[in-house]
Amino acid sequence: MSSEPSGDVCGTLPPTALVGDWTLARTIHERRIGTRVSAVGTLSIHASAPELLVWDERGELQLGTTLLPISRRYLIARADSRWNVLFEDGREFHPWAPGAEVVHACGADLYRGRYQVDAPESGWTTRWECLGPSKDYVVETALQRPGPAHRAGLAERADCQVTRRAARRHAWRA
Repeated sequence: MSSEPSGDVCGTLPPTALVGDWTLARTIHERRIGTRVSAVGTLSIHASAPELLVWDERGELQLGTTLLPISRRYLIARADSRWNVLFEDGREFHPWAPGAEVVHACGADLYRGRYQVDAPESGWTTRWECLGPSKDYVVETALQRPGPAHRAGLAERADCQVTRRAARRHAWRA
């Protein structure tokens, strides 16, 4: 169940302004036991249909010396004159309302979030607080447009993959 955003949402930035690739740096603060863990990765927001965007996260969560793969997918759909964030299976999560607090009740747990988009061309943040009978944590995420070093690293990895594929094809033919 979702509720209306609180705060002024006049002139809300449409999610289409954030289409593209982003680097992601996340901190999760588990307040009950006083631990912090971090994650890094990428976020891609892309159009799937004229009134539908896909939010696709991929990365790694660091727990001590262990790295765990993470992924998350949301849908952002326009209905009438409003955009709404949906879970991947189409269930409602919350209205799209950058700068305003959004609330999502899930059973006995309450999620309060905010998308802060001050510079959509370069970066933005999200903050979620979850409180419930067995939950008390905050998730803060910073998103930045990939810089030249990140793009160069992606190009280098792509070149390596092409070279490896070519080497495998050559080895198979020999």
